[in-house]
Amino acid sequence: MKKIFFPIIGIIIALAGCSSPQAENGILWDYPLSSEIVAGIEAYNNKLFLGTKNGKIKALWQSSGFADWEATINNEEIALIYAGAEGVLIISTNAAEAKLRKYSFTTGTLETNVSISVFPSGNYLYDSGASGGDRLIIPGGNQFASIKLSDLSISYRPTELQNIKKIVRIEMGVNNFNYFAIDQTGKIQYFDNLLQPIGVSDTIEGITFYGSALGVLTTTGKYIYIGHSGGVDIFNANTLQFEPKLTDKKVKYSAMGWNVLDRKLYIGFSDNNYPEVAKYNPENNSREWIYKNFDTISYSPIVVSPALNTVLFVDDGGYLNVLDNEKGALLHSDFIGFIEKPFLKAPMNLMEDRVFIPITPFSTKVVCYSLDHAREQINK
Repeated sequence: MKKIFFPIIGIIIALAGCSSPQAENGILWDYPLSSEIVAGIEAYNNKLFLGTKNGKIKALWQSSGFADWEATINNEEIALIYAGAEGVLIISTNAAEAKLRKYSFTTGTLETNVSISVFPSGNYLYDSGASGGDRLIIPGGNQFASIKLSDLSISYRPTELQNIKKIVRIEMGVNNFNYFAIDQTGKIQYFDNLLQPIGVSDTIEGITFYGSALGVLTTTGKYIYIGHSGGVDIFNANTLQFEPKLTDKKVKYSAMGWNVLDRKLYIGFSDNNYPEVAKYNPENNSREWIYKNFDTISYSPIVVSPALNTVLFVDDGGYLNVLDNEKGALLHSDFIGFIEKPFLKAPMNLMEDRVFIPITPFSTKVVCYSLDHAREQINK
């Protein structure tokens, strides 16, 4: 807790949490936490939302890092957070059951608390094109929960084909016509828009899929890039066949990046022989540049800011690295802390000039980094 003293009027104002806005090494603010981050960071409007291991749900202001509200869930682990116009949704679990809760975006007041029959096992998919209204699709083991956001009604779909194992990722197909679930063995099962199973792909033999995948729409169709222990495979969502392999370099949990303006793909590699980040053109799968890093990238998402033409990631050595998008040249590198938790997000603000980074489990905090600072290094 930080205190500001006004000696003239003798008033003490206590401000919770973060340090003051600053520009040292590009860090505008940080918010320290007493427990490691296990879910989030979600950004919506002017706030950030995250969950911690000790059951705290935190809402922070993006501009300053000051806390807005906090809620506590006792004797359960927070597994998932979603924030949107409907409110802040939390799924938490214990050994016996899972719960879905909705909190007010504005005040943090608990509005809904119901049981749910899925224990989340990977990412969630926000589906804004569903015929019945916006929904979240959440994989849990070998089934899905589909949560309609307008009324929080829940439906379930089992995965019944050919021994699907633990699902760790779900991706959308072409024009919301189908969906693809990827299990830990690299097997892909596909579904219609009612989440009824249609078929299953061949398994990518001899690999472990950790959760890094991205669906990409090109001029020739929709493709799903699947990073795993044996490299990166490309699944054609139109023909339901695998294309030639992109690379043999290992990928773990690091979320792939996507540039919505130039429609390019960015992949971080967790291969001890190739600790790299590379930019690809999905139209022909050519590599546009490669940045050779000192440490591997296993957990950090690859964050792309088209507005400031930059690419950001945190490597396994705890260093924040910012690259120029055009050439892959290093703009800024500095120790910031470690990311060692799967599926955490590092969202940007609407202007895409700030990134909110979850540092955990050591010296756990949320860090707000200025991408303007990285661009300014070019002129120094």
